[in-house]
Amino acid sequence: MTADKEAVIKAMRRAIPAIVLAAIPRHLPVPKGRCLTTTRVGLETLRYFGIDSRPLVTQSLAANSAWVEWQASEAGGEMPDEAWSVAVGFSRGETKGIDAHVVLLVGDELLDLDAGQAARPQRGIHVAPTERLPWDPEHGASRDLEEDGVLVYLPHPHPPQFKQALDWQRAPRLVGPVIRIVRAAVEGEEVTA
Repeated sequence: MTADKEAVIKAMRRAIPAIVLAAIPRHLPVPKGRCLTTTRVGLETLRYFGIDSRPLVTQSLAANSAWVEWQASEAGGEMPDEAWSVAVGFSRGETKGIDAHVVLLVGDELLDLDAGQAARPQRGIHVAPTERLPWDPEHGASRDLEEDGVLVYLPHPHPPQFKQALDWQRAPRLVGPVIRIVRAAVEGEEVTA
């Protein structure tokens, strides 16, 4: 089935984060591999609608204004207590799990269906639940956040393997409900979830 790309992506951005969060048992903490689940569900949904995409392994950083100011300062020095960032994919040594943030590449755009995982509003890091940004294969993608923060995605220099991870493997069970919701939204039907 081939559908309007913009309508499909818009519906996916609304449906996928909510469905993935709802699928996590309430007694468990939100898993670190949630980006794998949202990306796999997005990949399979786009495939159903005849839209080409592929997983993209990135380094990702979201930071507040104090962190941005500290990084830009000529003096350098110790990071101030109010400077905060959330980063993944920047470890230099062995880490437990996958040290990367996996998103979708749809044409020349990055589509992060789990961007909200980096939000820390209490620390001045305001990230939307999903992000869609132009992607440059050499330089990545970035945008300014509310209150002068920043969100950055860089190509991962040593992309880890991730397709054997449980979060990637379990994701297909969520694809059917997402496709039904997205198809109804694209066809203009009222959706009840």
